[in-house]
Amino acid sequence: MANVSIPLFNLKAGSFSVPVTLSYHNNGLKNDDLASWAGLGWDIQAGGLITCEQRGNFDFDISGDGMFTTAPGTNPNSVAALNKYLSGQMSVNEAYDWMESVIRGDVDAEYDVYHYNFMGHTGNFYFDGNQNIICVPKCDLKISRTAEGGFTIFDEKGNEYDFGYAEASTLAPPDGQLASRKSFHSAASYLLGRIITSENRTFTFVGAKYPMTYSRTSYSFGVTGTQPYTECPGNSQSPSTMIYTLDNYLLQEIDYDEGKVVFDLSSDMRQDLRTINTNINIPYLTGVRLLDNQNNVHDAYSFSCDNTGNRLMLNSVTRKNGTAPSEKWSFDYYAGRGIPAYFDMKKDHWGYCNGMGIGTNVLAIPLADYFTATNGVWVSGIQSIYVDRTSDVSYSIQGVLHHITFPTGGQTEFNYEQNQINFIRPSDLTSNPFLTTDALAYGQTQTLVDVTTDDNPTVTGTFILTTDQTVDVLATKEYDPTSFVASSCYINPNANPNANPSILDLPTVDSWTLAAGVYTQHRPIFLTAGTYSYTLIRNTYDNNPGGGHATLNVSAFLPDPNIVYPLGGCRVSSIVSSDGLGKTITKRYVYQDGSDKVTFRNIPNYLTVSNVNVDVPSGDGALLCQQCNPAYIAHDESVVPFAGNPIEYQYVTEYSDADGTNGRTDYVFNADVDFTGITGAPHIPRWVTTWRGGLPLDKKVFKKRWNELRPDGGGNF
Repeated sequence: MANVSIPLFNLKAGSFSVPVTLSYHNNGLKNDDLASWAGLGWDIQAGGLITCEQRGNFDFDISGDGMFTTAPGTNPNSVAALNKYLSGQMSVNEAYDWMESVIRGDVDAEYDVYHYNFMGHTGNFYFDGNQNIICVPKCDLKISRTAEGGFTIFDEKGNEYDFGYAEASTLAPPDGQLASRKSFHSAASYLLGRIITSENRTFTFVGAKYPMTYSRTSYSFGVTGTQPYTECPGNSQSPSTMIYTLDNYLLQEIDYDEGKVVFDLSSDMRQDLRTINTNINIPYLTGVRLLDNQNNVHDAYSFSCDNTGNRLMLNSVTRKNGTAPSEKWSFDYYAGRGIPAYFDMKKDHWGYCNGMGIGTNVLAIPLADYFTATNGVWVSGIQSIYVDRTSDVSYSIQGVLHHITFPTGGQTEFNYEQNQINFIRPSDLTSNPFLTTDALAYGQTQTLVDVTTDDNPTVTGTFILTTDQTVDVLATKEYDPTSFVASSCYINPNANPNANPSILDLPTVDSWTLAAGVYTQHRPIFLTAGTYSYTLIRNTYDNNPGGGHATLNVSAFLPDPNIVYPLGGCRVSSIVSSDGLGKTITKRYVYQDGSDKVTFRNIPNYLTVSNVNVDVPSGDGALLCQQCNPAYIAHDESVVPFAGNPIEYQYVTEYSDADGTNGRTDYVFNADVDFTGITGAPHIPRWVTTWRGGLPLDKKVFKKRWNELRPDGGGNF
């Protein structure tokens, strides 16, 4: 992504310094991300913060249901119960009751994770069962929780960092509505409030609170197919509204020995935030000033923002330093397709704008092969609610930085292309019902079996699968006992050709559907590699040898050898820099995006399945607990939590000109690691080492010498 930093001030007190920087980081327009007070993609880097990622209940939940809650009358045994379960010491009944309590939110079963980023330090930490703070990765920082609920951190040099500004956050349903999970009501982040250096010099960060409240509605659609009992639930459509309340702190001053930095805020309120709630009153940044102890201005920057559209946009920054001439940085962004409103549903799997679908707060289930994913239960008549979640860089690039014009007259141009992955195992894509709804777009079908009993009363044969795959099966058989007609159609592994039941009659396969005396089954069936035999019998009744009819068609999918699939967001394809005097330098970037060369974990899944038992009256009036058919629920957001970027490239080449004839640099980057170890339901937030993803491992420089590229340095990291 484009990374831009404009240093504003460097505040020094003794040997310690605090940089104040305007920075830009953005790899595409996300419909649900709120722009900062400095404009979309921009932010002021000064001080730092700690953010809390709630997992399960909040560990210090005031209602008494948290991991470490010990309030009278509550359950303080979350830690003990979790340890007992993990050590395998729970009985089956105890484990069942405990899991039910976890699902209800009565007890906690996951430790919350805290992420810190301040003064060059980044990483995570959590509280273990003894409430000791464990840093991940291991570091020399000493972190403690204060009595007020904030944090104090000492670095390896003895500098103290106090995080006292707690930005409270509440996530809960409207009054009177039940929540699908435990509400969150605590500090979502802690802002740096003070630094005391090892030389006893102090930096104080003064903030002002600007609260905001808004609501979001999500939707789900449930299907059950034919149920065995009338008491069983049927198809359903369910909206769910959550109310978000956030306490935002905006910096007003940074005070230190030599003076202070003042952050100037607008007199008008942000119009982009008022599109989600007209009562939000939050200003935006209009300038930054450096003052001495006598309040004399030594340096100042003014910010010009566009506050009229769906996002706050930073147009320019102007520096006025005493009597020196003004310096101006101007910015323009990709435009043409427009920027949608916040929370617009026209987005891809990873939340980036894709221009497809419908607007906000509407029932919009992502387009997917739900028929396959639900074992044929999905209702085909609800296609009007589908929205396409395919990525489209022409939309996700909207509002992304295109040009910077510098005070010298020079300019930098950022060009982008679609993030993508090249599947070297095409089945990784074609077998996923949520990434693609049309596998035929990435290959072709091959007919393996196409037979009938038209000419012969009994038809047998075999077909071979060289790999595990899903085949499409269309089978029919006629059944009419009044006419002594009972046709048969079987598929079995060749090693067991007489198996009963047949693959077509296994309990995991839907039963045959009846229409006018002909049973039909048309569905995808997953088969492992091997040889399979089939048998069709026109009629099993000897007294009607001419009656009956059976057919069988089996087709397999042959994917293309390489499938390039678009992913969310964009990557930099080239950077063109000109000095304003006629000299231009172009750097071009090439990414190895084969699936064996990248990290791709954020794979969407919009489907959950639940088994429901109901009380059914028996003939004598007693109630019997009976099991219904599974209920499949499709959600408008992925039920698998995402962590990090949609894709991480490990091998990138930077060419020093447009075609690479004058030199190149080959980079190898580290990939993050997922230590969660859980890939199926229940889906929990992954523990991903995002601090190490993207760190350089190797660098090789090649420069042009004697009309060829030769190695010219580099090294390992």
